Amino acid sequence: MTQHITQPTIPPETAEFSTGAIGNEASQSYAKVKRLGEVFVVIAVAPPVLLTIALLALAVLWSLGRPVLVLQERVGRGGRVFKQLKLRTRLVSSGSEHPPTTALGRFVENSHLAELPQLWNVAVGDLSIVDPSFEATDKVRL
Repeated sequence: MTQHITQPTIPPETAEFSTGAIGNEASQSYAKVKRLGEVFVVIAVAPPVLLTIALLALAVLWSLGRPVLVLQERVGRGGRVFKQLKLRTRLVSSGSEHPPTTALGRFVENSHLAELPQLWNVAVGDLSIVDPSFEATDKVRL
C-alpha cells in the first residue's frame, strides 16, 4: 500500500507571514524606532557629555598638545567607510604601532572617556548605541 503525499497549501491570510513580508516590515519598524530612541538618548545626555568632552579636550590639549580629537576610519553597515571620532590619548610617534601614552591618556583610555565623542557618530547615524552583535546574540537559538 503506497501513500501519496501532497504539498501543503498556504492559506492566503498567512502567505505574507510565511514569505517574510511581515518580518521585513517589522524589522524596518524596529530600525526606525531604534533610531528615534538613539537620537532621543543623544539629545538627553548631550549637556553633561559636552561639558565632560570640553574639560577632557582642555586637559588633552594641555598635556598632549594638538590635535585633541582623532578620526579613525571604520567600516559600517553595508561596507560603508566612515570617520569615527575619539579623544586623542597617545603621543605622536613615528613608526610605532602603539605609541606611548601619558598618565592622563591611560586614565582616559581605561575609563573609556575617549569614546564620548562617538556620540556624534551616533547622532549622525554612523554608529548605533546597541551593537548589532548584541542583537544577534539576544535571540534564542532552537
